[in-house]
Amino acid sequence: MMKNSKMDELFDFENADTKKMIKEAKGKNYARIALISLSMVVYIFGLIYLEKIQITPYLLNNKISEIDSYYNVFGANIHLGMWDEEYRFIGSNAAAPKYKIIDGKPVSLGEVKVPGKVNFNEFSLNSNWPTTDTKDVFTYDGVRKLQFYHPAITYEAYKNDMSLVADIPDYKKVEIGISFDKPYTLKEVQNMLPKNVNFQWAWVNTYDETTLQGLKASEGTPSIVISEEHAAGIHLYNQVGELIDNPAEKFVESLELALRNKSDYYNDLKVVDDFLKQENEKINTDNIMIVGAVITGNPKDILSIQNQVYVKAAVLGAVVDNY
Repeated sequence: MMKNSKMDELFDFENADTKKMIKEAKGKNYARIALISLSMVVYIFGLIYLEKIQITPYLLNNKISEIDSYYNVFGANIHLGMWDEEYRFIGSNAAAPKYKIIDGKPVSLGEVKVPGKVNFNEFSLNSNWPTTDTKDVFTYDGVRKLQFYHPAITYEAYKNDMSLVADIPDYKKVEIGISFDKPYTLKEVQNMLPKNVNFQWAWVNTYDETTLQGLKASEGTPSIVISEEHAAGIHLYNQVGELIDNPAEKFVESLELALRNKSDYYNDLKVVDDFLKQENEKINTDNIMIVGAVITGNPKDILSIQNQVYVKAAVLGAVVDNY
């Protein structure tokens, strides 16, 4: 009878001792579950953090490489400086200065940021895209943007800023974008430009018939002028203003590297590559034709190209002090 009494007490859930025991057991169970759950959260969060700090630099560096490759192919006399990278658990980013070099002096064009695509940083006196023939276009930093006129297209008017250059004091250095009357080889351009100007960049002809048709005037729309950011070309000087050996070969290497990245700009780069290969397996640098150039120098020297038969248009770009 005694044994049955103890058993009854044990399963008597209204009994105070039993209630206390159940409460203590539940408390320990809840604490164990909470501890296990917290441990799992910390473990998973730790794994995510470790994965994040390993993957983020990789992804960020890939994007940086894509943008560097773009500016090695596109952009008239435009360079990118060293990247400043900032890694965070959320919102990692990087930025690089964008600039031109005018006779050894850098001219700021703002900066390029990642994440984000190439920012063309453009302001026109009439619209945000230079589709008319002679209007001025500036960056938001107030620097004049170069524009180019393709020799295969007839424009209603051609921009000639030589009168502006004539008014610039001799203690300044200026940048001029020249559009040629026809395609020339790189060697021909080097030989025909005056020796008292610096040949900074060569505008490469990458325009097939389909592209040219898209640039030509249509109903109510004038022929399209090519902005400096959209022009593919060969740098004659590197990011620190040093002369590049074999610049045409360097341009082809940059193009091939850019294509290997499979970036957001792949289609634009592939058009350039396909045109220059001319259905061959590789690009022959001797077949690369130049349809424009960027030259720099003091105003007096720049004026020496005035009235040259090969100059179809001349657009003033950046202007800096000589000292």
